[in-house]
Amino acid sequence: MLAEAQRAQHATSLHLDRLKPAAVADLTREVIAQLKEALPAGFTDRLYQESEGLPYFLVEYLDALFIDPSGALRAEGTPNLAQPEWGLPDRVRDLLRLRIAQVDELARQLLAAAAVIGRSFDFETLVAASGRNESEALIGLETLLAHRLVEECGDCEAAGLLRYDFTHDKLRSLVYEETSLTRRRLLHQRVAEALAGSARRSRDPGCWSARSPTIFAWRAEMKMQRSTIGRPAITPASCTPINRRWNITPLPWRPRVQIQAL
Repeated sequence: MLAEAQRAQHATSLHLDRLKPAAVADLTREVIAQLKEALPAGFTDRLYQESEGLPYFLVEYLDALFIDPSGALRAEGTPNLAQPEWGLPDRVRDLLRLRIAQVDELARQLLAAAAVIGRSFDFETLVAASGRNESEALIGLETLLAHRLVEECGDCEAAGLLRYDFTHDKLRSLVYEETSLTRRRLLHQRVAEALAGSARRSRDPGCWSARSPTIFAWRAEMKMQRSTIGRPAITPASCTPINRRWNITPLPWRPRVQIQAL
């Protein structure tokens, strides 16, 4: 539709880059000043964190917090800034749902698997979690890249392993939230099995953290900790691929009695 409107010279496409924290603070102060509201301490930092600098998200958050009297982020008519996690403004949620609906079922299944893995993920884990073969996963991943739902993540590349990243964490949260509980449980189990396999292949089964992404991973972690009883404590230097991959801290060696107590 947009392409047709552009060809007919009825529309112009504008690309808006993400705003830096300073620009977010300037825009927020200007809006708050016009509304004659007091700017809460730390509000601009929180707003940048939630919007990730996307102009549309930023404006919609300001509207939901300070302008729309029935906004989801207001409590009894006043901005509810104390909640630990801000929900999505209605129009942002609708926009993300529309973008997700534009991809086929294969791509949506991969998107759900990626949402369970985390904000960033690698192709190998995605294949294992999705239950698809490599060819299918590659086709679906290319669809997600073409629709800019995920992107290649140069900043989170570890040990030469190419990783991918959701274009916005709110997108990942929405996909995860709207995946059925039964499917989420299945995906969590597959992710845990994939991570356990990565740990075994790394020959460092103790290179795990309590911050593993799922409870299934935690159970796998405990099982592998039992297998290391009697071995020397594993130091951060020895846990090469998996710790850099997930940015985690190795667990210290625990005596048997402590592990059994868990």
